[in-house]
Amino acid sequence: MNKLTLRTRLWILALVPVLGIIGTSVFSIYSANSVYSDLLARIHQEAFVAQSLVINGDRDLYQALVAKQTLLTRGPGPEFDKTAGDFRENAAQVRERLEEAEKLLAGNRKGWESFRQKDGRESVFQKFAALKAEFPNWEAASEKQIEDVRTGKTAPGSTAEIEDALFQKVRGNINDIGEILDIGAENSALENRSRMDRANMTVFAVVLAVALAALVLAFTTIRAIRRAVDRILSASEAGREGNLTVRTTLDGTDELAAVGGALDGMLDSLRNVVKDIQQKAAALSSLSETTAASCEEVTSTTNEVAESNTRLAEEVTRGRTGAGEASKMVQEMNTIILSAKELASSADQNSRQMASAAARGKETVAQSIGHMENIRNAVGETEKLITELNNYSARIGVVGTTITSLADQTNLLALNAAIEAARAGEAGRGFAVVAEEVRKLAEQSQQGAREVAELVGKILEGTESAVKSMETSRKGVEEGVSIAHVAGEALEKIMEATKSSVEDIRRIIAATEKEAEQSGHVIALIDDTTSVMENADEQVQNVAASMEETAAAMESVATGATEVSATAEDLRKITERFVVDGGTPPRGLALR
Repeated sequence: MNKLTLRTRLWILALVPVLGIIGTSVFSIYSANSVYSDLLARIHQEAFVAQSLVINGDRDLYQALVAKQTLLTRGPGPEFDKTAGDFRENAAQVRERLEEAEKLLAGNRKGWESFRQKDGRESVFQKFAALKAEFPNWEAASEKQIEDVRTGKTAPGSTAEIEDALFQKVRGNINDIGEILDIGAENSALENRSRMDRANMTVFAVVLAVALAALVLAFTTIRAIRRAVDRILSASEAGREGNLTVRTTLDGTDELAAVGGALDGMLDSLRNVVKDIQQKAAALSSLSETTAASCEEVTSTTNEVAESNTRLAEEVTRGRTGAGEASKMVQEMNTIILSAKELASSADQNSRQMASAAARGKETVAQSIGHMENIRNAVGETEKLITELNNYSARIGVVGTTITSLADQTNLLALNAAIEAARAGEAGRGFAVVAEEVRKLAEQSQQGAREVAELVGKILEGTESAVKSMETSRKGVEEGVSIAHVAGEALEKIMEATKSSVEDIRRIIAATEKEAEQSGHVIALIDDTTSVMENADEQVQNVAASMEETAAAMESVATGATEVSATAEDLRKITERFVVDGGTPPRGLALR
């Protein structure tokens, strides 16, 4: 609590009762809503139970109607008395359920009286009254019809009805009661919800008005107190920071105004004391500044000489280091040049070997071209022979066709001869034997001709495939010859390029030998430069030692002047932080 500001504490004091009022109001609204929920649940429970009773009563009424129709349709029989008992039991259940539903709704008679059907004519209790009047009439009429069928006054089936007028009235009243219960439950919920909302809005408006009034009063009071405290706090902070011209200027007779007046008097007294100290500190500051200026000039000159000497030493050191690194780099470069020379010699030898291999490859390709030409010629001759064979096979096929035709004619002549021999009788028997032999020879000729035709067909297929294969081989050989020619030309170009590479490598070897010779001269020059740099470094170090001795002497001379200057500066800083003549206060210290 001690860490909180005054404004926060005042707002806490003001907000506690406001929050209490709001909390009480919220609790009241919550309690009212809870009561409304309980009431709504009770209404829905009443409507639900009553609706269930009405629905069950409607079901029992329908079961009674079914039992009645069964009795009137079938007439007396073994099950007649049992069915009649079911009718009476269902009718009694209808009365009991409807009476129980009416009794349940009578507990809130005033509320349920206000609900009507959509046409707005009758209430639920009026419907119950009409039901009580109409249901006994239907029950009595049904009992009479059943009794007439039992005694035989009425034949079975002659008075059977799906639904009579009395049943429709009873059923209609039950449906109307269910409709009114649904409307009542819905309207009751809406009406009570509207009332509850109006009550909640009233409570909320009253609480809001009271809370706003309390907040306005608290805000006005807290703002007045806060303004006085801010003025006192601003004057105190300004005095702590050195501004002694600020005043609280609080009017009034309360405790805060008294505290402001006391603070203003204290600031006046402190202002007079600081003003006197400032005047005396000014004289001492002037004297110390003159002494400090002289010491600073001597020290500045010494420092400049020391800095120049230091930079010279650094430059000499960097030059010596650079010379050493340059020497190493040139040596490494010389090593690389020698390695390049060796690699160039090796490349020269490899290029010569490659030229020799290319020449041998060229000769081999030339021989391959000759062989490929021979193969191409042989393939051409073979292709011609296979083409002739194909032609001969075709001619053989024609001959086979001719033989087949002759065999068919011979077979026909043999058949005619056999017929003539049969006509000649005993005299033509020998001729018939000859005709039969001729027919057999004709059949054998036909069979042989067919086999020849098949063989010729296969030969033709084979020769055609061979012709195509030889044509493909010929094309492949021609492509091989073309590729061999291209390979020969490529090897020729490789030989020319290899000769050019050999000449270039020889020139590279000559150039690397010259570079190696020149790098040796560069290394010698760098070594001489390094020696000169080392001598210069020794001279610079001697000069630096002398300057250090000079600087130490100047520091001893400046010590006294520095102490006096520091004392004067401290006194000046102490007095400068106070504003005593109405000057501009430090930023952020104006009164709020």
